[in-house]
Amino acid sequence: MLGDFSYSNPTKLYFGEHSLEGLRKELPAYGKNVLLVYGGGSIRKNGIYDRVVVILKACGKEIVEDGGVMPNPTVEKLYEGCRRAREGKVELILAVGGGSVCDYAKAVSVSAYCEEDPWEKYYLRMEDADNKIIPVGCVLTMVGTGSEMNGGSVITHHGQKRKIGHVFGDNVFPKFSILNPVFTFTLPKYQMTAGFFDIMSHILEQYFSGEDDNTSDYIMEGLERMEAYMRELGLVISVRELGVTEDMLDGIADGSFLMEGGYKTLTHEEIVGILKESMRART
Repeated sequence: MLGDFSYSNPTKLYFGEHSLEGLRKELPAYGKNVLLVYGGGSIRKNGIYDRVVVILKACGKEIVEDGGVMPNPTVEKLYEGCRRAREGKVELILAVGGGSVCDYAKAVSVSAYCEEDPWEKYYLRMEDADNKIIPVGCVLTMVGTGSEMNGGSVITHHGQKRKIGHVFGDNVFPKFSILNPVFTFTLPKYQMTAGFFDIMSHILEQYFSGEDDNTSDYIMEGLERMEAYMRELGLVISVRELGVTEDMLDGIADGSFLMEGGYKTLTHEEIVGILKESMRART
């Protein structure tokens, strides 16, 4: 046995096809008012919203709605969520969605009662939360970031052209997370594909940066098989498989947020080059 280590992850996980029942077990530990956070409304279409609301009401909770969380949640949305949380006197934030929804919920949890501008305090000065924190629970519908069981929260400020992540301590981790793999089956094919690439992006970031121990690298190398799993599921792995032609690349590059946002500056030609490389991926 090589080396010593200490591991802590305070998030309680409920995994499996019937894991949503874990929500009934957790809710009695929290107050009456719950901020229900979700994205563009897909959970209303696939029935997950109704199932969650039934449990919330059965447990005697008052629901404060906070939908419309976008991918890469913005600072303006954060301010809106803080207002809803304070006005509703919420005692639990329940995030139902993917990584962006979980990120947003944690940002609201530390920011709602922050006496300063939370963008300045948490994302520019990277200070710890020293005010009242609203506990967070998650019902995951899309995999990719691990936000359902970590302290990370990424917020975008378009005005400053910055996208910043803050990894908070154990006190900000979700208190519990519901991981029902069946919920991921409700995703459109495009979102499932995006999730795979998101996972791979985070793996590569970890693999090629820092001086982490080899164990994590070995795990990452095992995930090289992900491409084979994607193919088994019939998911696309190149822009060509999405139906993109070379004639379309200029238009895609022109509309690319990578150029407009300024978070990682790429020229038009660099974006087209990346897309062309994707088109040359094995088919």
